[in-house]
This record gives sequence, C-alpha cells and structure tokens, in this order.
Amino acid sequence: MIKTYELVYGLDPEYGVWGLKIIGTSEKYIVANSGTLIAHDVIEHKAIEEIGGIADELMALGASWITRGQYSDFPNNASNSYEIIANGITTTFEDFINNNYNYDYDVSTLPSLESLEDDYVRESIDIILEKVNLDSYNEDQEIVDEFIKNARILMCMGAEEIQIRLPNVCENTIFNSVRIVVDELLEDLPHDINISHYELVVNYETAQAEINPVYHEL
Repeated sequence: MIKTYELVYGLDPEYGVWGLKIIGTSEKYIVANSGTLIAHDVIEHKAIEEIGGIADELMALGASWITRGQYSDFPNNASNSYEIIANGITTTFEDFINNNYNYDYDVSTLPSLESLEDDYVRESIDIILEKVNLDSYNEDQEIVDEFIKNARILMCMGAEEIQIRLPNVCENTIFNSVRIVVDELLEDLPHDINISHYELVVNYETAQAEINPVYHEL
C-alpha cells in the first residue's frame, strides 16, 4: 500500500512558528515543526481526516505504544516510554476539558475492555495509565474516572487497530522513515518563503518514505 500526503510549509499566523501541516486534517494551520509529529499523524492515526478529535488522539496514543513505546524509541527524551505516553494522555485530558468534555466520538458504543483480546496491550496500557495524574485539574472525580475508563478502551483499540492496518509495523522502520525525511526537509527549508507544498509518499509495505516538491509560491 502506497499513500501520498500533501504537506504545506509556512508561518503559523497565530503563534509565529514555522512548520508543516498535512492537508486534509482538521487541525490549525501549523501542525508540526518536527518529523516525529508528522510521522505520528500519518502512521499512528487511523485517518488524517479524523485528527483533532479526543477519541482519535487517545487511539493514536495507544498505537504509539506498538510503533515506538515498546521499543523505547522516543528520541531526546530522558523519561521512559510509559511516562512519555502518560504525558500525552494528560495533555489530551486538558484538550478534553477545553473541548467541553466532548470526545468527538459516541463513547456509548465502545466495546467492553474484556472483549479486547490482546493481554499484552491491555497490561501495557494499564502501566501507562497508572502514571497519569490528573489531580491538578480539580475536576470531579466522576469525570476523571470516566475519562480514564474510556482512555483505556480507546488506547487498546488503537493499539490493536494499527497491528491489523499495518501488520508489519512491529518489524519495520516505517515510523523512522517518515520522521527522517520530514526532519531533513525542515532542516533544508529557509524561513523566508511564503508557502511551500510537498508530497510525502509513504510505502507501507516496504517501510520507505520520500518527499517531493509540488510547487512554490514566493
């Protein structure tokens, strides 16, 4: 399977940060100033059209355990993988509050935790969630407990889904392939251009990625 993503590079008008956005996502103009974040979007998220929702981010965090966490593949971080993903859950909880407690997903349709068959995934997600501390948000305990309950199921779903969608994800270097080519692009781009468009081509079978320029507006 080969997929092509269009990237646009430019200046975020709100924050004054240069970076890349994947065309088709629901997020703000600038998504990433590193290859890691772009790789997270195209590999660990199920579909770029759903990026930005709370439930989708929790599923992607579960997927990140399969692609990176179990290998401790989080560059430039001194913390362990469990803590890094736990920090992502905390950030997502803050987004959940700011999103008026909306998951952008009908959580009443979630399966039971017992119906998810991968014991290794469930045990790993449990260790991650044990490191999440949401006390500083001063939210009702019922809201916190419900969030953790739903996060546990959604993360397990995301971890299982990526293994079905990308059956070789544990054996190949697809995440690093995307991360490297995007980082190389960001290193080469000057910050005095108005806007630039590129194609990110990802071969999910061979775990190879490449970036090609589409056009420039100077």
